[in-house]
Order: sequence, then structure tokens, then C-alpha cells
Amino acid sequence: MAIEQVSDTQEPSARQYEKKELILEALNASIQEEHSLALLRDGLKLFARERKVFLKYVMGVLASVMLTLTIGFIFHTLFQIFAVGHLEALLAGSFDWPSWMSFMSHPEHWVRNAGKWLIFVISYLIIVYVSVRLAFLFMIYWTDEMVAMVMKLNRNRPDMPLDVKRMTLLLKVGMRFALRTLVVTLLFFFLSWIPFIGYPIFLLSVAWSSGKDIISTVTMVYAEEEITIPDELRIPFRNSVKLGWVYGVLYSIPLVGLLLLPLVYMMQVCAFVMAVETRMRVLALGEQAN
Repeated sequence: MAIEQVSDTQEPSARQYEKKELILEALNASIQEEHSLALLRDGLKLFARERKVFLKYVMGVLASVMLTLTIGFIFHTLFQIFAVGHLEALLAGSFDWPSWMSFMSHPEHWVRNAGKWLIFVISYLIIVYVSVRLAFLFMIYWTDEMVAMVMKLNRNRPDMPLDVKRMTLLLKVGMRFALRTLVVTLLFFFLSWIPFIGYPIFLLSVAWSSGKDIISTVTMVYAEEEITIPDELRIPFRNSVKLGWVYGVLYSIPLVGLLLLPLVYMMQVCAFVMAVETRMRVLALGEQAN
């Protein structure tokens, strides 16, 4: 679909749109109307219908998982070399109980064992999470290509040249996304240990950050057509949470949930860009959405 102004002789309900205005209108409508489960459903429908997109998705997921495992192994090795000894030394000390309180040495031992287990579990969860986020960063070009492929299903979008400047821009934007999500999630991960209110706060932060990632990834590709779009797009907190709450559920599944993130992330990004493109077609040509 060529994004052009609509003349007065076309559908009476369609108005004239400039290119940037059309993209912004469709993005805003999709942000307000879409939600996380709908993106999962529509992503599955898209992959069932478009074999080439599905194959590229499978290759991207496999590459992302391999990157995650490689980065995780590197962090695990560094953790074993530089951190484990210090943690064990910290936990090895014991309190010199008076003889009349010697019975307290047993619960102290239990607490220390539980503390060691907890510290190591948290450490490895952080290693897996950081590995996943860094894999996302390295996969930013692949995701960009998938978004462009979905766009070409709906209109005659020209191929973007592969050059150093574009790759540098993608890496810069991807690093900003990855670092923001990494810092926010780790911060609220530690806050989640606050009794009663900690875990709901963590889920909200994950949902907000993940929903924002979906939108930001798509707008990054549209920015190649109109570079000022990300600066003019406003993303309400509630809409980001609505788009990203499935990620909160995945984060709640120890280890396995984190490894499922690449599958869900790429699927929802493709579904979101499909929703935007469909709304652009409706706005520009007055067609009825399928």
C-alpha cells in the first residue's frame, strides 16, 4: 500500500493524511485498542498465514536462545570465578553462642543454609535475566527486519539499505531500550521483596516496561520513514501495562518464563505492527478491516 493523500473523490469517510500524521494516528489507535492477549492471538494467526514471516521468526528465536545461553554461560563462569568464594566466605561465619544458648546454633545453621540457597537463586535469576536482555540487544537488527517484512505484507515499503550508519543507529536505540528495561526491572525486582505490596509493584513495572518496549521497537522502524515520530508519540502508563502484562506472568515463572520471553516478544511485536498497518490502510483508503 502506498501511503498517499486521499482525494475528495475517494471514500467520503476518509480524510486527507500526511505520511507522518497517518503513522501517528494509526500508532495511537493501536496503543489504545490493543492488549497483550490479543497480540498473542493475532501473532499466531499471522504466523499461520505467512510462512516466510514464521520461518524468520523461528530462526530469530533460535538465534536469540543461543545468544542467551552463550551470554549466560559467560556470566556463570565469571560468577564462579569471582563471586562464589566471597559469598561462601561471607556465609561461613557463625555466632559464638553462650553455653546456655547453644541450642540456638541449630536454627542459626538453618537460617544460614536458607540464606545461601536464596542468595544463589537470586544471583542466577539475575544472570539469566541480564543474558536475555543482552540477547535482545544483539537481536535488534533481526527484529527490525521482521517488522519491515510485516510492513511489506501491507504496502510497497522500500527496502532499507544495509549500511554502517543504519546499523549504528539501530544499536544505539536498542541499547537505550535494553538498558532502560534492565535497570527498571532489576530495581523493582529487589523492591518485590517488600511484604504484601512488593510483588504487585514488580508486576506493574514489568508490564509497563515490556509494553513500552513493544511500542518502541515498532516506532523505531517507522522512524526510518519519518524520524520525528518517536519524539511526538505519547504512551500512557495504563496502555503500556495493558500491552505488556503477559510478560509479568512470564517473569513469575522461575527461569523457564525468562527463556520464553524471546518467543513472546517477537510474536507480539509482529502482531502490533500488523495492527498498526491495518489501521493505516483503513485511515488512508477507507477500507474495512478484515
